[in-house]
Amino acid sequence: MDVKAQNASSTGINVTWQPVEEKLQYGIILGYRIRYKKEASAAPLILRRRRSIDLLETEVLGGNNLTWTLEGLEMFTNYCIQVLGFNSKGDGNTSDSICVMTDEDVPTMPPNIIGGFNLSSTSLTIEWSHIPPEFVNGILLGYLIAYQISNEAGSSQNVPIELELGELSKNITDLLVYTEYCVRIAGRTRIGTGNWSECFNITTDEEGKATIKQQF
Repeated sequence: MDVKAQNASSTGINVTWQPVEEKLQYGIILGYRIRYKKEASAAPLILRRRRSIDLLETEVLGGNNLTWTLEGLEMFTNYCIQVLGFNSKGDGNTSDSICVMTDEDVPTMPPNIIGGFNLSSTSLTIEWSHIPPEFVNGILLGYLIAYQISNEAGSSQNVPIELELGELSKNITDLLVYTEYCVRIAGRTRIGTGNWSECFNITTDEEGKATIKQQF
C-alpha cells in the first residue's frame, strides 16, 4: 500500500494512501487504520529530549476514504506512520512505515532573565538562561529584547539579537540617566517570536556612581 504524509501544521500531519489492491482485499474493505507513534529522538539539529510513546491508532471508516489529518500532535516532532485496511474478518497487512516531522512553531516558554547590571548612567547589561529545549518548538534563531521606561506606556523598543553559541547577555545603550527600565526577552524561530518573559526592572546609574548589579 502506497502511503504519503506531509505536515499540515505544527500539530497536524496529512496522510493519504492508495486503496488495497482488489486481488488482496479478500472481502469488502470497511475502512483503514492509521497507526502512528512519536520517534524517540527528533530534530537532530538541536538538543531535544524525547521519549518514545505507545503506538496510537485512528480508524477511518469507509473503503473509499483515502485521506486523513492527524491532529493534536506535538510541535516539531517526528512521527512514524503506517496504514492498513480491514474487513469483517480483521486487519490486513500494514504498509511500510513513513516518518514525517510536524512543522516548527514559536517558543512556548521565554528565556529566564537571571540578572543585570548598569554599565554606566546610560547603559545596561542583561543576562538570561537558555529556553529549555522541549519548549523551543523548532530551531532557535535568536532572541528579541524589548525595553521601556518603567510605568511609561508607549516607550517600548525592540532589540534583535543574533544567536551565537554560548552568548547569553546583551548590552543596551543610549538610555536615560538614573532611570528605571522594564526589560523583557523572547526567543524566535523561523515562524516568529515566542512568549515574552516577565518584566525585569533595572535602573541606570547615577552620574559618577559605581556599577550596581541586580539579580533575581
